[in-house]
Order: sequence, then structure tokens, then C-alpha cells
Amino acid sequence: MTGFSESNEAKHLLAPQADTVLLWLAMFRKMPSKGTFAFAVGYLATMPPEGLVDLIFTQADYAARV
Repeated sequence: MTGFSESNEAKHLLAPQADTVLLWLAMFRKMPSKGTFAFAVGYLATMPPEGLVDLIFTQADYAARV
């Protein structure tokens, strides 16, 4: 298990999940809801993180936090 979890394949496979959690913790200081997590992971599977950050900037939750 350790060998797989440290492999490039695992890093590539888990990157959207890790990036989603890191973005939400950094920008909202909370974990994303299940629905938001699923949307963001799907988004990051095909699009760059910058696009998700742009979407976050347009959210009312983020505007209220800033």
C-alpha cells in the first residue's frame, strides 16, 4: 500500500481530491460539503485549479467571508 500511495499514479489520481480540500481550507477555512466536493473534484479532473479559484471568487459565501 505504501508503494502505491507514494507512486506518481496515486498522486495523479488523488490530486483533484487533495486540491479541493486545500482550496476550501485556504479560502473558506472549512471543509467543502459533499456536493461541493463532488463538483470540485469533477471539475479538477479535467480543468486547471485556476478555473476553480475563479469560480470560488464569484461565490456569495466567499464574498461574505472576505
